[in-house]
Amino acid sequence: MTVFGLGPQEIYVAGERGVLRRSRDRGQTWEPVPTGVVQTIRALRGTGGTLWAAAWDGLVLRYDGQRVDRLWTQQREWLWDLWAGPEGIYTVGQRGLVLVRPAAEKRWLPFRTTPPNDLTSIWGTNAGILYTVGDAGLVLRSQDGGRHWEREESADLKGVRVRLHRVRGTQRGDLYIVGAQGVLFHRRLPAKP
Repeated sequence: MTVFGLGPQEIYVAGERGVLRRSRDRGQTWEPVPTGVVQTIRALRGTGGTLWAAAWDGLVLRYDGQRVDRLWTQQREWLWDLWAGPEGIYTVGQRGLVLVRPAAEKRWLPFRTTPPNDLTSIWGTNAGILYTVGDAGLVLRSQDGGRHWEREESADLKGVRVRLHRVRGTQRGDLYIVGAQGVLFHRRLPAKP
């Protein structure tokens, strides 16, 4: 269901019933990573040698290469995606749920977006700006670590009312959004101040 490369040799795949597998040789061989959970893992991200996974029932997993820690968010909702950045971990899910775990804290801070559409994907820039997308063509941006969100308006997405599946970007300043019915959007991000 989801795949992530943590380094040039190290690849992870995850999916239903808590399955997580690791390859240390670019996919030539695979070994199971015991998670101890049955929730479907929907997203994988990594930062600083740590792998993060978002799953159903408000579960986030952290894997340091030795052991898997289960970090319950206290929100019993499906989590669709996550972003791991230097300021913390961010995950999005059902009914506009955004969960923020600042790097210096051990607790999850819950926020809800307006409108409360299901959020399917999140991505962040090195400048600390976050983007999330979801149902009914929703594109939101946060400039304060996910605490407040504003609707991102674009002439290219005006009138789009389908589910947007993914938002990703590049370090060179490109933003890409893909969605149902062939929606594909690209734009240049503003230069850093």
